[in-house]
Amino acid sequence: MKVSVVIPYFNGRGAFLEAVQSVLLQTPESPELIIVDDCSSEESKEYLSEASKLGARIITLEENVGQSEARNIGARYSSSQFLCFLDQDDVLLSFHNHQLKEVFSLQPDTDLVVGKYVLDETGLINPAEESAEPEHKQLKRDEIIRHLTKGLDYVPGAMMVRREVFLSLNGFDRELRGFEDEDFVVRAISSGHKVVATSTPVLYWRQNHYSSSYSYSFLKSRSHYLNKLATSADTLGINKPQLAQLWFRYELLT
Repeated sequence: MKVSVVIPYFNGRGAFLEAVQSVLLQTPESPELIIVDDCSSEESKEYLSEASKLGARIITLEENVGQSEARNIGARYSSSQFLCFLDQDDVLLSFHNHQLKEVFSLQPDTDLVVGKYVLDETGLINPAEESAEPEHKQLKRDEIIRHLTKGLDYVPGAMMVRREVFLSLNGFDRELRGFEDEDFVVRAISSGHKVVATSTPVLYWRQNHYSSSYSYSFLKSRSHYLNKLATSADTLGINKPQLAQLWFRYELLT
């Protein structure tokens, strides 16, 4: 079960090389690493050079397309059966790939696995959580509204998806620079693909003031995503009161 990891890169900082190392140090084997340079400045190219020396494949774009489309481009260049995605300042825990692949082994008809992430500054997992037996639960179509109102709370770095499924769904919505992860999970479920959520934490997720979560484009993405949900409300089984509840929740998030 070969895995490719795609990192979209734009004017990265020092934490980027830590992200690269976390991919290459996966156990029991290193995956294919593809870094998509989303038209970064010349000043940040030195980090890409270091990543290339470590074995990463660099794809350079001539214009800035945003994280979602950069991931899609990297996916098309990949050569593995399974895909993972990592933001340039996040860190995969050492067993990330192994734990997510294990779900595919236990449930071979699975198309997408979503894991948990940790925000602790050390990136360490609570020993009690680490020793607990992980739970694997399928996210079903007739439960989409419950998942949404509760909050899917998934990030691209905690996902693993079959490459053929990702491409068949046209990847992440390129118009989204925020909520693209939740949008992809919803589309996968509503398209009839088996999506399994595991309780295992697999990612150290960083949020800082450089994050796209604090940008104007993120607010535009929220509006675009909510409009998509409204348009497909009937298909997803979402009524007007539930849609209003969702809108209110996303207003609170941002």
